[in-house]
Amino acid sequence: KTAVQPTAAGEAKAATPEAASKPVEQTKDASPTTKEETPAKGGDGGARTQGKKKNRIANKGDRDMMTDQQVAVNNNISADEKKFLTKVMRDHFLFAGLKDAECAEVVCRLEKMDVQSGDAIFQQGEEGNSCYIIQSGMFTVSIDGKTVKQLRKSNSFGELAMLYSMPRSASVSCKQAGILWKIESVVFGKCMEMLSSKNAERAMEFLRGSPIFGTLTQEDQEKVAQTCSIQEYQQGGQILREGEQGDWMFIVMLGKVIVHSGAGT
Repeated sequence: KTAVQPTAAGEAKAATPEAASKPVEQTKDASPTTKEETPAKGGDGGARTQGKKKNRIANKGDRDMMTDQQVAVNNNISADEKKFLTKVMRDHFLFAGLKDAECAEVVCRLEKMDVQSGDAIFQQGEEGNSCYIIQSGMFTVSIDGKTVKQLRKSNSFGELAMLYSMPRSASVSCKQAGILWKIESVVFGKCMEMLSSKNAERAMEFLRGSPIFGTLTQEDQEKVAQTCSIQEYQQGGQILREGEQGDWMFIVMLGKVIVHSGAGT
């Protein structure tokens, strides 16, 4: 399933369609909401347009800055670790569109972290300057002190704070000792830069054929496409959670989504 997600600062990222080519059905009105800083192994696709938050990663000035900054290559990553990380990136709702060479460039710049039970990875409300891939162990996601999710091998977390230049929406701590791979903000920004143009083209193709957005002028379609993030979700994955603050909306490009609420599906 594919989701076009407009962000505030002009860059499109795409979630490639899952193996579903059925027409989009919407069981309820899905109004703009936020998405949690959690796993990338998830679900159905939607497009979100972001409102107030400025996407720092997509800002041209910051892309220039990222190009100038160098992140050292990690020469201590084993072949098995590279294989694992590449697979996670291939399945990731943001990074799936990277080419093989681009993916390899990112993987070789990840930082390995050994974490112990009880370690705090980050706290709710902190600035987001990195995201993480779980190789082993178990990690607890909590919001306002309440546990909302347990994350395990191949899950990732922390992407959205960097993507939208917003504070951490949740706290994450280690419940069972394991290994994390850290993606620094400069590397993350480089990923978004590499994905930007190809995702903008995909977004434009979708907008032209949309009965809603197809009525816009080409200029307006281009403005929307430039603020889109296209993201991929696998069946059963969570796109957003009830009760979260909403600063963007989703547009379902392909597939089917189900909206759950306290009152039922």
